[in-house]
Amino acid sequence: MKMPKFSQTSYVHTFLSLCLIAMMSLTACEQTDDVIGEVTDDITAQEIVLVEEEENADIVFEDAMEVTLEAMEITDDSPESRDVTSESTLRLAGPCVTVTHDQPTKTITIDFGTGCTGPDGKTRSGQVIVVYTQRLYVPGASLTTTLNNFAVDGVQVEGTRQTSNVSSTLAGPFSLKVTLQGGKATFPDGTIATRAYTRTSTWIRAANPLNDEFHVDGALKHTTRASDSLQVNIISTLIRKRKCKFVGTRIPVMGLKLIDRNGVKLLIDYGDGTCDNIITVTKNGKSKVIDLDNP
Repeated sequence: MKMPKFSQTSYVHTFLSLCLIAMMSLTACEQTDDVIGEVTDDITAQEIVLVEEEENADIVFEDAMEVTLEAMEITDDSPESRDVTSESTLRLAGPCVTVTHDQPTKTITIDFGTGCTGPDGKTRSGQVIVVYTQRLYVPGASLTTTLNNFAVDGVQVEGTRQTSNVSSTLAGPFSLKVTLQGGKATFPDGTIATRAYTRTSTWIRAANPLNDEFHVDGALKHTTRASDSLQVNIISTLIRKRKCKFVGTRIPVMGLKLIDRNGVKLLIDYGDGTCDNIITVTKNGKSKVIDLDNP
C-alpha cells in the first residue's frame, strides 16, 4: 500500500492546528477553576449578582420577622407557651438587647440600642415594635411588626409586616397570611432596594421551638439596588427550618422559586433540606451552583 505524502507545509499546518487546540483546551480548563458547578454562557455575571442581591434582601427583611417571633415566645406566659431556651432566642440573647412587654396594650418593644451584636454574629440597631391581638397560634390572632430606625449589619430596614392566623383550630399546623408593605432596604453606599408581598405560610409548631418549620407560598415584587424590577414566584413550597438558623443557614433549605426580570427567567433551587447557604440557579436548561457564603 502506498503511503500518502505530506509536504513540509502540510506538516507545519497540522502542528500549528494541534497547538491551537491544546491552547484552547488549557484556557477552557483555567476558566472553570473560579466557579462552583457547571460553566454556562447563558447565565451572565450580572444575573448572578442579581440573584445574590435578591437572596440577601430576603435575609434582611426576614430577620425582623424572626426577631418578632422570638419576642412573642419569650413573653408568652400562657398555658400553651413552650420552654424557651437561650438557643431559641438566638437574636435576642445578650445584655445589649432590651425586650419590654406592655401587657395592657399588647405591645412588645425590642430595643437593640445603637448597636448590639448577637450570638449569631449579626449586629442590629434600632427597634422592632410588635402589636398583637392574641398569641399567634390562636386562630384569628394577628400581629403587626413595625421598624424604628432598625438596621442589620449597617443595612437600614423599613416596612410594616402584618401576620394573621387564618386557621380554624388550635391543633395546628397553623395557616398564616403574611403581608409586607413599604419594604425598603438602604445600604451603606446609599443604594436602595424595595420589596412587597402577600404570602401564605404554614407554621408547623413543634413541642421544641428549635424544631419549628415554616412552609411558604406566594409571590413578591422586588426592585433591586440597580433599579431592576423583579417578579418572584414560589413554584414549589419553600421550607424554612428554625434549627438551621443556629448553624448559620439564612435561606430556605428546600423549594423552588422563579425570578422574572423583563421576561428572562431564573429558577432558584434550594436543595434537599440540608442546612446550608447553597442554591442552584438554572436558565434555559443550564445551571450554576452558588455558595452565598462565598459569592
